[in-house]
Amino acid sequence: MTLLTCFVAVTLGGCAFSTTKIVLAASTTKTQQQAHTKQADISTNARLNVAGALVIGAAAIVVGGYELKRQSGQQGMSHDILEIDPSLSEEFESLYYDVQDAWSENNQFRLSELMLPTFFDKRKLLLDQWQAAGKVNRYEGMIIVRLEQERNVRNAPRVVVTAQGRSFFEYPERSAKYNREQYEQTLIRRFTEVWELNRDSSGQLRVAQIRA
Repeated sequence: MTLLTCFVAVTLGGCAFSTTKIVLAASTTKTQQQAHTKQADISTNARLNVAGALVIGAAAIVVGGYELKRQSGQQGMSHDILEIDPSLSEEFESLYYDVQDAWSENNQFRLSELMLPTFFDKRKLLLDQWQAAGKVNRYEGMIIVRLEQERNVRNAPRVVVTAQGRSFFEYPERSAKYNREQYEQTLIRRFTEVWELNRDSSGQLRVAQIRA
C-alpha cells in the first residue's frame, strides 16, 4: 500500500512538473513572440520614418532645384536687358511717336514707311477690319516712361519700351458725346513691349515686330 501510494505520488509529481514545464515553455514562447512582434513594429516604424525622411528630403531637393533654376532664369533674363545706347534711344523715340500718331490716324501709307513689309501687312489687315466695322483705334497721351534694350545684334536692335497712355476706339459715324464717353471710360494704362527693329538699305530704323 505504501509502495503504491509512493508510486502514485511520484507519478502525479512528475505530471505536475511536466505540466509546469509546458506552461513555462508556452509562456516563454509567447513572450518571445511578443518581443519579436514588438521588434518588428519598431523596425517597421523605423523604416517608415526613414522612408518619410527620404521623401521629404527628395521633395526639398526638387523644390530647391526648381527655385534655383527659376532664379537663375530670372538672373539670366536680367543680364539680357541692358541700358539703351543714347543714340539709339533718341532715334527710337522719334520712331515710336511717329508710329503711334500714324496708327491713331489710320495713316497706312506712313505706317508702311515705318514698318517692314511683312509686319505692315499684318497690321494693315487689322486696321482694315476695324475700319470696316466703323471704328478707329486711337492712342491718346502716350508717353515713354523708360527705355532699355535686349542684348543682340547692333543692326537688329530690340528696344524694351515702358509707356503709358490711353488706347480706345473712336466711332466716326457716332456722336461726339458718345466718343467722348469712350475716351473718359478708358483709364490711363502703363505697359511694356519689346520692339524688334531692323534697318533698311538707307539705314533707317523700321519696325519688324512688336511683342508683349
